[in-house]
Amino acid sequence: MSTFVMIILFGCAIGVVFALIMISLNRITARVFEQYGVRLKDANFIVNQGRPPESWVEPFRRQLAATSSGLDSSTRIGERAKKLCLKRLKFLLRFMEKGKFYDNERTRVTVLKALRREYERWTVADGVQLILEEGEEYSEE
Repeated sequence: MSTFVMIILFGCAIGVVFALIMISLNRITARVFEQYGVRLKDANFIVNQGRPPESWVEPFRRQLAATSSGLDSSTRIGERAKKLCLKRLKFLLRFMEKGKFYDNERTRVTVLKALRREYERWTVADGVQLILEEGEEYSEE
């Protein structure tokens, strides 16, 4: 009788471990797909809007709005934002170069050219203007 109970317990333990592995794999897969989706949306936004995605610059916009110390402080915020945006765009470029999700080579080349063009433009852009919304001007008050 005790051997039978041990076999049942062992079978249940194997089932629980297997279920935990499956749940973990499902969560990991969902997270990977979510990250891919965010990166593709970011690339699409940059190509179509010609500026960093809102999620990249919103914290810096809040800091800029809260800054009353003058031009020097806003310039530092802008430069930090620019540095982070360039770093993220470089990472996004590498991701898009290695990606196998294009329908054809022409699409791949078009997307990569547009992202590289934005990288070059952001490199010489003013940090504060980079984080402002399109058409918005920064004024010291």
